[in-house]
Amino acid sequence: MTRQDFTSGPPLKAMLLFTVPMVIGNLFQQLYGIADTAIVGQVLGTGALAAVGSTSSVTYLVSGFTGGLCSGFTIPIARCCGAGDRSLLRKYIANAIWLSIVFSVTVTLPALMLCRKILLWMQTPADIMSFAHEYLFTVFSGVPFVVLYNLASGVMRALGDSRTPLIFLVLSALLNVGLDIVFLLNLHTGVWGAALATVISQAFCGLLSFAALQRSNADLFPCVKDLPPRKSLIKDLCLAGVPLGLESSLTGIGATLLSASINTLGSTVVASLTAGNKVLQVLNSPLSCFGVVMAIYVSQNLGARNFKRIYSGLRGAFCVCIVYSAVSFSFNQLFNRFALALFLPAGQTSVFAGAQQFLFWNTLFTFSSGFSGLLRCTLQGVGYSALAMMAGISEMLTRSVMSFTLIPWLGALGAYLANPIAWSVCAAFLAVVCIFVLPRVEQRVKPNTR
Repeated sequence: MTRQDFTSGPPLKAMLLFTVPMVIGNLFQQLYGIADTAIVGQVLGTGALAAVGSTSSVTYLVSGFTGGLCSGFTIPIARCCGAGDRSLLRKYIANAIWLSIVFSVTVTLPALMLCRKILLWMQTPADIMSFAHEYLFTVFSGVPFVVLYNLASGVMRALGDSRTPLIFLVLSALLNVGLDIVFLLNLHTGVWGAALATVISQAFCGLLSFAALQRSNADLFPCVKDLPPRKSLIKDLCLAGVPLGLESSLTGIGATLLSASINTLGSTVVASLTAGNKVLQVLNSPLSCFGVVMAIYVSQNLGARNFKRIYSGLRGAFCVCIVYSAVSFSFNQLFNRFALALFLPAGQTSVFAGAQQFLFWNTLFTFSSGFSGLLRCTLQGVGYSALAMMAGISEMLTRSVMSFTLIPWLGALGAYLANPIAWSVCAAFLAVVCIFVLPRVEQRVKPNTR
């Protein structure tokens, strides 16, 4: 296995090379949702499609917390990797495993018990309620496997390996598509079968990723003496991981409040946003991955006490974000109808029109999403996860305001504009915070002349 060292060589080149496997892996990971959405929409119709879409913000609320939590756990690990402290690194990995087990149980059980109540609170349309509950309950049951994969892949990336997680994501995505076809087309299981295909694929991916982490990093994987929980390390991991998990959850809460308002607009608008969001997730995937790489890059260079490289990498990342935003908007304008046709049956004119309008406004503001992601991950990398969480609060509050004001006023247009406004507010908040925080961190870090 080749490990990427972010503390030497051209910063932007290193980040881009590391990002490419992550982008490919992320796209394959999205095949879970894309396969479900496309096959459900084409086979079961727009009612079932709306049911799957109505649960997306809730599933993000849970998976976002666990994903952010595991991403935060990898920050101290990446810092140890940059500092070359292998003994401490093994202890951090052991304690991250214990914490992941605890959080998996405490998140999954309440989610399963409150599933129907959440859907009722979100004002899920009655005609899609049963479908939505079947799908959501089944997906929630697979959360522990998502945590397992996020931890294993996060540790591998913190150690400089972005290729191994890609392999298992590709295999898992292909398995998910195959199971979707079997369950929906051959066994006629309905929406429940699509969710079950996702859970089985996630279990496959999580178990194999953890086994690969142990095998390919035998020299860094915890041994018996590293296993006992250590209070100081658990505290460090929680200080890095919990704010990131809460940040993602706060974003999810804002999205859930937004979805509750969107549900009042009817299943046609819900179906439009479901299809549009699937396309948008693919388009925004490279910038999301680039943000994750930024956190690892910053953490390693902070551990190596080389703050000049952090500034250099951040400047290059902003340039990449601007260029990619222009490419994303152009791609959407040229090909959105072809992309949406994957999810929507022919003849759904009003649904198509709504999804296209949603994509226009959201791709126009891709740079806002990219900037907020880069700045947020930079703060996480230098150890200010709490401030990154505050950015999540600003995004949640913005979406909450949109749900109570903009949507009742503008209707569907308000739903289409909610993301761009939330991204812009979040990016502005983070820019101000970074202007004050980064110079202070630099003053505390003794320069490394390497």
